Amino acid sequence: MEDNKDNNQTSEHPKPKFINAEKFLDTFTKQVNDPGWIEIRRQNGADTVVYTLGSGSSNVETDAINFLWPNAKKFAVDPDNTGKMAAEYFGFNFITKSATDPTIYQEGGQELNPDLVIIRNPKPTGDSEMWTEAIRLAWEKMKPGGILYVTASSNEREKNSEILSNALNKSEEEFIDSWKVNPQTLGLGAFPDQIVICLKK
Repeated sequence: MEDNKDNNQTSEHPKPKFINAEKFLDTFTKQVNDPGWIEIRRQNGADTVVYTLGSGSSNVETDAINFLWPNAKKFAVDPDNTGKMAAEYFGFNFITKSATDPTIYQEGGQELNPDLVIIRNPKPTGDSEMWTEAIRLAWEKMKPGGILYVTASSNEREKNSEILSNALNKSEEEFIDSWKVNPQTLGLGAFPDQIVICLKK
């Protein structure tokens, strides 16, 4: 009986397809620190709106969020088409535009207000102004109670804190102290997910 029950649970609720997506999801759910926030948005189905900005060719967050909220409206935004195939495989609408373009938050003439905006491993060197504007815009469009979730490499803590400070008009020190060490470091490329910050609007 127990074996059948476990098998049924596995078939009804499969894990994300990739181990790095499982790691990402584990850290994310712990950082949110409120299971009710996640569950309410699961129940809201297509009324839940998720964006990943600058996702590139990564399938990590698209796999994780598709598992968490399969019925949500999901969008991956990047001027580079490299990640299009992976994003669409996991049910994301891929938008080939800059994250600073306000039209990314529109669909069929209606404005979309995110519950969650994910930015994995921004590369602020040389792109500070772009990321500042992208985060400011995402925060402006986000629903009250929505979450901005950012991962970064530890050597970019101060630069990313400066960007968040400029975008959200808060002190840089507040952000520097809010980063948490990620126990599930993905270690992908030159910008691993070593630290995370979870900001609720």
